[in-house]
Amino acid sequence: MLRVGIIGYGGRVSHMAKAMQVFGIPYQVTAVADPQADRIRAADDGFLSQARFYASADELLAHAGELDGLMIGTRCHLHTELASRLRRLACRSFWKNRSRSALHKCNSCKPPTPMSAHRLSSPFPCA
Repeated sequence: MLRVGIIGYGGRVSHMAKAMQVFGIPYQVTAVADPQADRIRAADDGFLSQARFYASADELLAHAGELDGLMIGTRCHLHTELASRLRRLACRSFWKNRSRSALHKCNSCKPPTPMSAHRLSSPFPCA
């Protein structure tokens, strides 16, 4: 079973996370980082029954080694910073929209090669 974390659990990414079940790939959301983590936990969504909740991306990323991949549902202005951090962690990720350009804007990252861009921005889960 793949262990998935979500940073920014809004309407779009929550819908996409649940819709991925149609592919028949065994996965489970095991971590959620969102400033409104308490409200999300209180909603008692069975889809998140195995998830640990974090108030910030920093807290979740401290445990990134326990995950097989991340889904990013944050607002677009946060993508560049997250792209930089995820690249350093070599963490697989799925972004709610096209964020490959965030890597080009990142001062601490070299422009991605086609392979590294694929690894970072390819649909999750990937091989």
